[in-house]
Amino acid sequence: MSLDQIAKACQLSKSSILWYFGSKEGLLLEVVDSIFRNLETTFLSQCPTGLSISEKFQFFLDAYERLLEETPEIPIIFFSFVFNKKIKLKIDQKIREIYCWNREALMAQLNISQERAQVLLAMINGVVIQWHVDPGQIDIKAAFKEIMTIVEKIVDR
Repeated sequence: MSLDQIAKACQLSKSSILWYFGSKEGLLLEVVDSIFRNLETTFLSQCPTGLSISEKFQFFLDAYERLLEETPEIPIIFFSFVFNKKIKLKIDQKIREIYCWNREALMAQLNISQERAQVLLAMINGVVIQWHVDPGQIDIKAAFKEIMTIVEKIVDR
């Protein structure tokens, strides 16, 4: 989709989009960021109180799985930015902000250390990348369940 098509669909001028977002990639990254932030809002508003860390993480994984079912293209867009050096240079700071925010959100919501949040994000991102690369072989529900098995063994001690 071109920036001209986006501008036409939104009934905006292309220059307005460029002024606010800097590029089509900047616009798409803001959309991805917004969707991930809405995931946290949903988590905060719907997660029952009094759950253990692993139960909270399971609640988060369930919400993330629903997000992937509804908008499977979101991680593809995000990871394409992360791994495309030409694009990444333009929006590197925003990608960094998204990752920092994700780590901080996990740390705050699960009351875990930065190192544990990093590992959890690495596991989730690794599964999502594999699911997109080889969807016929990767069952995301089973993979998330395996992550939960690991989390239950190490987090609630």
